[in-house]
Amino acid sequence: MKKIMLSITMFFAIGFMNKALGQFAGGSGTEYDPYLISMPDQLVLINYHLNNTNVHFKLLNDIDLTSYLAPGGPGHNDGAGWLPIGNASNKFSGTFNGAGFKIIGLWINRSSAEDFGFFLFSEGNISNLGIEIASNGLCGRSGGGIAYSANSINNCYVTGNINGDGFVGGLVGKARGAISNSHTNVVVRSKGEYTGGLAGSCSSSITDCYVLGNVSANKNDNVGGLVGYCNHSAICNCYVIGNVGGNDFVGGLIGYVSGSVIFNCFVKCSVEGNDCVGGLFGIARNDEKSINVTDCFAKGNVKGISNVGGITGQLFCDASNQYNGTNIRVSKCYAMCDMQGIKNIGGLTGSLYQSSGYYSSFNINISQCFAIGNITGIEYIGGLCGYSERLFSPWGGPTAQTINNCYTAFGTISGEKYVGGLLGGGSMGPTITSCYATSSVSGNTNVGGLIGDNDGTVNNCFFDYETTGQIYGIGSGGAGCAVGKSTAEMQTKSTYTNVGWDFETIWDINSRGGYPFLRNISDVGINEPVQNRSVQFFPNPAQSEIFINSDFQIEKVEVYSITGTLLIVDNNYKWKISISELAQGVYFLKVYTNEYIYVNKFVKK
Repeated sequence: MKKIMLSITMFFAIGFMNKALGQFAGGSGTEYDPYLISMPDQLVLINYHLNNTNVHFKLLNDIDLTSYLAPGGPGHNDGAGWLPIGNASNKFSGTFNGAGFKIIGLWINRSSAEDFGFFLFSEGNISNLGIEIASNGLCGRSGGGIAYSANSINNCYVTGNINGDGFVGGLVGKARGAISNSHTNVVVRSKGEYTGGLAGSCSSSITDCYVLGNVSANKNDNVGGLVGYCNHSAICNCYVIGNVGGNDFVGGLIGYVSGSVIFNCFVKCSVEGNDCVGGLFGIARNDEKSINVTDCFAKGNVKGISNVGGITGQLFCDASNQYNGTNIRVSKCYAMCDMQGIKNIGGLTGSLYQSSGYYSSFNINISQCFAIGNITGIEYIGGLCGYSERLFSPWGGPTAQTINNCYTAFGTISGEKYVGGLLGGGSMGPTITSCYATSSVSGNTNVGGLIGDNDGTVNNCFFDYETTGQIYGIGSGGAGCAVGKSTAEMQTKSTYTNVGWDFETIWDINSRGGYPFLRNISDVGINEPVQNRSVQFFPNPAQSEIFINSDFQIEKVEVYSITGTLLIVDNNYKWKISISELAQGVYFLKVYTNEYIYVNKFVKK
């Protein structure tokens, strides 16, 4: 009997001792039997398993840190809050599976000399985790939900307020590993450079991610709605909805991008900065790798001082580096933005710039793109591009800039000098082929329906002299063919086919009227969350009717062709609209509510 009582006593003593020392809720830490975590104290135990690639963790439930981090709680740390997991010497290197659960009530208040994040330094794989920041936010030097990640982050999200001094991101401060299927709903503020809604900087891949919220950097550089600075990366199927502000290199998606591929992304943002400000990128610059931007669009307002554009503030092709043959290509993109600035303002890009150097095989090409919106400035103002410059290289000849199969429509373009429906002007300008302009153009000096001041070549391009309000296609200088046509002629297919435009694979025109439109441009194949839309419409594609639902009062509905021709106005049926008489194709639906105007594309099948 005494032996039995002694055994029971020892069992409970060991149990209480293990609880005091801290134990996981279960598991052995292997891949198929991970350590199980159900309470805050067990999260702290991860710090005893750093620099170990063969250890695995999994959440059993949501974990609320509110009491743990409260004054008097074990994690309060004299007001500094959560002590991040891992550091540069002792890295988290295993796997952490949130299993669809979340960390609630996280807050950090570190000094400007300390980095911050739920994880400080991760070389492991983090997945299926939500982090919901407490009202007092995260604060420190550099960081985010995770300060530094050198491996994968998948299916994770962060919500709340984040403040730092540079390399600050909503999900991660510095991303050196892949990020996928993740999002943030954040307000990110930084006193320094490299600030983004998802990542402060990135040199990896980001796929299927989005950001909702506001990003600002106190008039500092390299600020983006998704990523502040992006180098040698692939950004695919991502979007941003919110506001972005900074100094130079400010973009709705990325502030500064170099040597990367951007595919199938969009932004709906207000973007504001000083130099190199764009709806999608602040600046896109080649290095040892080319830049390719395809199937992207931007909607919103873009405001800056110089080099301001609907897609990018500046496309900079550096011919002085040693990597011969790296180029910049932008194709199948569009911008629906109102833009305001002083110098080098364009509907798609503020400026094209190519430096001189020992190496010359560096090209900028813009093809199958369009811009719609109101553009105002003082000098070098263009519907597609504000300013273009190529510097001749005495060692290898000139670089090349080409603009093919593009158009601008449905807006006003105004400035004082060097103002054009497509291009403001520049030095050794681009070769422009098979393009047209219909937007209203106004200015005082060197003003043209197509180009303000041309030092390049124009082939088989047109402008509508009725809608642009201009008699001459080129305000001054230049060579080539910029022909003015009436609206009726501009809406006639033979005008273009007679000079060799491709209406089989690139262009199309509506038999009911309207200007030519590009066949291969449509909204990207990703959708924003329905709960974040204040106007919804369905179905899309549609055949006979479109039904419209809004949180606000609908006042009017309009349908436009892809080139901006008004086709339908409906003031009566405010919850549905008939499209049965439209031909098959892509159109814009414009819904006026008592709060704002909503514009999106739909397909008539």
